[in-house]
Amino acid sequence: MARTIISAAIAVLIGLTIPLFIRSYWLHVSIIALYYALLASSWTMLAGFAGQFSFATMALAGISAYTSALLVLKLGVPIW
Repeated sequence: MARTIISAAIAVLIGLTIPLFIRSYWLHVSIIALYYALLASSWTMLAGFAGQFSFATMALAGISAYTSALLVLKLGVPIW
């Protein structure tokens, strides 16, 4: 139990310090990759394990992408 907590704490610390050392391009690429990994895992849980078919996951992803694009383009909210 304690070993798992220590491993998780080390992983979180590494994850929090990585953006300080890499360039913004690679940070952007890694954020997009993690986003797609999250979408894929949610789709796997919903369709693969539960056997349900739903477009709500992709609809919410599309709505959030559209909203963030509008915030950046129309209101000038910074991307980061």
